[in-house]
Amino acid sequence: MTTRIELEPDRVRVPRFQLLDQHGKALTIQGELATHERQPGAVNVSIESNDFKLMDNELGNVHLESHLRLTGEVRKPRLEGEIRTDAARFEIDKILLLFDNPYSEEALPDVVSAERTVTSAKGADEATRDAMAKGREVQAEHAAAENATAPQVAPTKGIFSATELDVHVIAPDNVVVRGDDIRPGGASAASVGAVNATVGADLQITKRVDGPVLVRGTANTVRGFYEFQGRRFTLVRDGTVQFRGTPTINPDLNVTAERLIPNTGITARIQITGTPRAPKIALSSSPGGLDEADILSLIVFNRSVNQLGSGERATLAETAGGIASGFVASSLGKSIGKALDVDLFEITASDPETGETAGGVTVGKQVSEKAYVRFRQQFGQRSFTEFMLEYQLAKFLRLDTQFAPETSGVANRLTQRRVERAGVDLIFFFSY
Repeated sequence: MTTRIELEPDRVRVPRFQLLDQHGKALTIQGELATHERQPGAVNVSIESNDFKLMDNELGNVHLESHLRLTGEVRKPRLEGEIRTDAARFEIDKILLLFDNPYSEEALPDVVSAERTVTSAKGADEATRDAMAKGREVQAEHAAAENATAPQVAPTKGIFSATELDVHVIAPDNVVVRGDDIRPGGASAASVGAVNATVGADLQITKRVDGPVLVRGTANTVRGFYEFQGRRFTLVRDGTVQFRGTPTINPDLNVTAERLIPNTGITARIQITGTPRAPKIALSSSPGGLDEADILSLIVFNRSVNQLGSGERATLAETAGGIASGFVASSLGKSIGKALDVDLFEITASDPETGETAGGVTVGKQVSEKAYVRFRQQFGQRSFTEFMLEYQLAKFLRLDTQFAPETSGVANRLTQRRVERAGVDLIFFFSY
């Protein structure tokens, strides 16, 4: 930290007050504070930074570019301007726990899958339909209760209560949000799964004197995955989180994730709507025509309900073992990823394309505002190395490249299937 302060009869001038992060990037504050009879008056201060590390702890890692100005009076300041993320990562499972009040939240039961509810007197399809119906009832009751008892934000005392805000926050598709066992309602509430996603956002944060903080704008999904019932789903690009500027920050969700069920040609989709406080989950498929019982059975067992036979116990044991090993790998990958300071590090226990048992390691990193790279090493019968580069050429156009050379080694050539591929895609995106 370095600074220079000039004292004058009617003001305090700060030509430059500079903070350096561990990488030598600066946050610079300049301006002046008017004084009259030793009492502070008007303030006029600018806050400038470029790639300044604001936070690096268990809650996340944030680098910012800021162009802010603090004006008004010391007793009633006004902060306005723009903040832009150079790079950011948030651990949302830990952040949500900071807002948890276990004495005012009602726990939601976990989604119950077919293997947990099927009995000798009730078939798997009927048990699954009952579970999904019960889940919808609970979701509806919880949403109604949430709307009826939404907390009213009362003005607080102190300098923040007297502060006005008008700040534009831009995240140009470079914010990573991730978390395991996410529980929006608190530690005692139901888990909605795990997520590792890259998002963009364009938000306006405002506040009046003695008023609540209001957030307006939209965040959108860029890439990533969502885990549901122990299965990995790919996030569909341009899902939205819409902030409406309400006193209670509880945005509207519309995010979809999909998974190609191995050896079926069926794509199962999960759509999350509602709000973080009262999320709703709907299942669908492509091709259509399947009810939710069949879709959930495909998710859990990789087979439809009418294909569950006498060997179900063995299949369930195998599925449970695969899910358990996936959880262990996910936990290990998260720890290693944090140590390496990468956005994505995962260890898989099966081939995501075929469902076969096979080890794999994937590393991903957002290297700049427009570029994302990923490296994948797969072991087993489909052993291969794959490199992927995604580059945003324009808002509506991005370049995807993939390269996977043939696996080397004589033994590999004789006993394993050959994997050799490369490709370049230009992907246009538009919405209406």
